[in-house]
Amino acid sequence: GTYLVSLYSVDNSGNNNLTTQTMIVNDTTVPNIEVINPLSGSYIQNWIFVNVTSIDEDVNTIDIYLYNTTLGLVEQSGGFNSPYSYNFTSLSDGTYYYNASVCDANQCNTTSLYSVILDTTSPEVSLNSPEGDYTNSTSTYEEVIFNCSVTDNLGVANVSLYITNNQSSLFALNQT
Repeated sequence: GTYLVSLYSVDNSGNNNLTTQTMIVNDTTVPNIEVINPLSGSYIQNWIFVNVTSIDEDVNTIDIYLYNTTLGLVEQSGGFNSPYSYNFTSLSDGTYYYNASVCDANQCNTTSLYSVILDTTSPEVSLNSPEGDYTNSTSTYEEVIFNCSVTDNLGVANVSLYITNNQSSLFALNQT
């Protein structure tokens, strides 16, 4: 910034002098920026609320950039005050990346990329065998092989089989 410096002096006889000089001080400090939320992770929602902050006296702009899986720009939002937040809404399921930048009068600084996975679609599961309403009507034990199909738009983490009897009592897979 520009500063006006005044020097005033008085000697022992009472003589005085006022000297004024203009000084220009260059800001050489890179502005800092910090992501408050969200950190990278998976969320069951169709929006990403990003909140960032900067501790710099002369923030000119703070921008948040949202990218898709191929790092194509989906949306950008910007403001002039810190902290700054923006809610990217109506997003499809998938992986997104975001980062933020802050600029003062002289320099800019950008965060690293953060990864957010949005998944609002439940997996689809179907029991292929045995067929529905299967009954073992014999008095002997019979081996029953269960086969199912599971699909999900972003992948399946786990498939669990729970078996209950006609009184809705859960029993273990290895029960005899």
